[in-house]
Amino acid sequence: MRNKIVVIPILLLALAALACNLPGGTAATSALFKDDFAKSDSGWSTFSSTNASVGYAGGEYVMTIARDKWFVWGNPGETTLSNVHVEVIAKNTSGVGDLSFGIM
Repeated sequence: MRNKIVVIPILLLALAALACNLPGGTAATSALFKDDFAKSDSGWSTFSSTNASVGYAGGEYVMTIARDKWFVWGNPGETTLSNVHVEVIAKNTSGVGDLSFGIM
């Protein structure tokens, strides 16, 4: 009898933990805005100067910075979204370790 008393609270805790992981609400059927940068005319800003450049290259959106402590960014063509979840895959291809990535 003692074992049954211990098992019941553990089962209730396990069920409560599983219930916390269940999706709630209505999931979006498609992304509001998504870009894999395969098309160079998808709307992201581009520029080039002696200090930096931002643009499309090889199916990626590339930011090249030629000056220390220089700050660059890119903007998508779509600017009316709010309350969003953003995911980005960024990589450093320069070999320099002292840099930062961010989303604004």
